[in-house]
This record gives sequence, C-alpha cells and structure tokens, in this order.
Amino acid sequence: MMEYWVEFAKKGTPNSINNPTWKEFGVEENYLILDQSLENSPKSWKVIFVKL
Repeated sequence: MMEYWVEFAKKGTPNSINNPTWKEFGVEENYLILDQSLENSPKSWKVIFVKL
C-alpha cells in the first residue's frame, strides 16, 4: 500500500511497474482489493452482502 501512495504522490497515479495496475474507478466500477493477496474483482457473495 505504501508503494501505491508514494507513486501517487510522485506522479499523480498509484501505478508502477512493480505492482498490479490500480485501474481508475468509473463506469465499470474497477477497484483493487488489497489483502494478503491482490484481487481485481470481488467474490459475488461479498457484493451481495454489501448491497444488503
């Protein structure tokens, strides 16, 4: 997470060649899950739970 913040502060984007791409949030509602492992989309049951 620190690397993303450093890149964002330096370049205005959190992306670097060393980390998975953090896509811009928009119509497709892209986001990055930061955990022990990185995921690019939620599990469907998590989305259902959040929407309740």
